[in-house]
Amino acid sequence: VGEMYKREARYLAVAGYASLRIDFAGSGESAQPWTDNNFDGMVADTRTALDWFIDHGATIDDRVGILGFSLGSRISATVAGTDDRVAAFASWSGAVENGTNGWEYFFATYYDEAQANGSVLVDLGWTTVELSAEWFDTMAASHARDDVAGFSGPLLAIAGEDDESVDPIVSRELILYSGSYDATLRILPGADHIYHVLSPDQTLAEQVMLITAEWFADKL
Repeated sequence: VGEMYKREARYLAVAGYASLRIDFAGSGESAQPWTDNNFDGMVADTRTALDWFIDHGATIDDRVGILGFSLGSRISATVAGTDDRVAAFASWSGAVENGTNGWEYFFATYYDEAQANGSVLVDLGWTTVELSAEWFDTMAASHARDDVAGFSGPLLAIAGEDDESVDPIVSRELILYSGSYDATLRILPGADHIYHVLSPDQTLAEQVMLITAEWFADKL
């Protein structure tokens, strides 16, 4: 959204850090359909990306961090909490909960049709996706909040005070339920779920990216 990951990569590069961005099934430049997308698959893809990144030779293995945005934070929390190669974890507007928590509207609105037909079209406002029944089943079985208890490294959680998609209290609880003793929480006044990155005023989005790059540079 608003190329925030791409722009964050530039901040990291200036600080001397290599970074890797990936497209999950159905998103970005992925040639796979959205119906191939599910939580378990995204976790597996993240682990594969981590394997490649470490083997690539551009990193020092004990200084590898992970960054997730919204649902990406849930994925990242599971990986960070279950893979000791992750030395630092940063979350933007993190939807780090267990099962259907935080997704009640999605399940109430779309689950039955997905189960009946195998998939369902979902209008997200800026794009339309076709989610499979498996997407719903793997989301319901996910347990990122439990998983993140296994992460003891530095943790950064950023959320918008005016986020109506994911309550910023979830980021506070991410700090609470994690195993980290070096946790930083930033709730930004006036910020929504995507930090107004699609508006002409990029102040908040730039603030998020700068905070994150400086934090990684300090912790890794």
